[in-house]
Amino acid sequence: MKIEYELTKKEYEKIVRKVNSKYDNIYIIFASILYLIVVRDLILDNIKVVFLLYIGMFALIYALLKIANLVISKIFAPINEKKGLVKYGNCTLKTTKEKIIQESSDNKLEIYYKDIVKTSNDGKYYLIYTKNIILILSQSLCTEEEYEKFINIVEENKPKKEKKK
Repeated sequence: MKIEYELTKKEYEKIVRKVNSKYDNIYIIFASILYLIVVRDLILDNIKVVFLLYIGMFALIYALLKIANLVISKIFAPINEKKGLVKYGNCTLKTTKEKIIQESSDNKLEIYYKDIVKTSNDGKYYLIYTKNIILILSQSLCTEEEYEKFINIVEENKPKKEKKK
């Protein structure tokens, strides 16, 4: 199978931001629980003030998480570019019986199925984790049919986890 797509720095930063924002809800829930623990004595005395402070805290944490994701994506894109882990421009993603090959004009990356540690699919992004790198395929970079076919090929060929007894 072969997928051809064009990757820009802006698109890569957007992908990194989306992947990193996956856990934002968990951070907000954790902060909310922590806030309720801290103000538990004030809840019965003045619920309106506690609620208004909660709204302010929620907005502050949400804004901080968005800013952190933006900064992280702006930092990691150049770092990954310098390490040679991402190349921009026209790319080709091929699958063979034993490996995945990502080629650009000046770079060739080969990932053997046996080196895949885990995979993750949230519908829009498919992540392939190895010991050294993470390969990200965005559904926006190809057609839905190519995206699903690629996922099926990788899932069939990746190493199966052995169940512990």
